[in-house]
Amino acid sequence: MDFVRLIATLIGAIVAGAIVGLIPYFVGRYVNNQQMGLIGMAACVVANFLLGLALSIPVAIVFAVILFVTKRN
Repeated sequence: MDFVRLIATLIGAIVAGAIVGLIPYFVGRYVNNQQMGLIGMAACVVANFLLGLALSIPVAIVFAVILFVTKRN
């Protein structure tokens, strides 16, 4: 039973991190910097593994701000 709980927790962390990571991803697409958006999405997934939403949401906000500030033409 512990193995099933572990797998469910890992899948939940990946899904929650990916959902939060969609913010920098779509901001990156909007400002024409999709590579940095994908990096932001991956950072959100990793941050969600470490401290959950308490870390992945601020990471998404920071990446979104960075993407807006360094907007490509």
